Amino acid sequence: MTPLIYLLLCIVFTSIGQVLLKIGSRSKYGGIMTYLNTYTVCGYLSLFLVTIFSVLALKGFELKLLYVLMSLNFVLIMGLSKIVLGEPVTGRKIIATVLICLGIVIFNL
Repeated sequence: MTPLIYLLLCIVFTSIGQVLLKIGSRSKYGGIMTYLNTYTVCGYLSLFLVTIFSVLALKGFELKLLYVLMSLNFVLIMGLSKIVLGEPVTGRKIIATVLICLGIVIFNL
C-alpha cells in the first residue's frame, strides 16, 4: 500500500477509536469495567493500529506534513460524533473545522 493509504487509515482509525472510547466511557459499570468493556478495548485496538499505520505513512511523508494532515481526524470525529453519538454540530464546531481546513491549505502553500 502507498503512504497515502496509510495516512487515510490513520485518520479513519483515529476517529473511530475516539468515538469508541467515548461510547465505552458511558459504561453503566464502574471501576475497572470502564476500561474492559468491548467499546473501550476496541477503541484502544483502533488506536494501536493507528500507531502502526503512522509508522508506515512516515515512509512517504515528512513528519510535520503527516501530523498537519492528520488533523483532519478532528473533522471526521465531528461528523462521526453527530452520526453515531447524536452530538450537536454547533457554529463553533463548524468554525473550528473551517479553521483546521484553512490551516492545512495555508501550511501546504
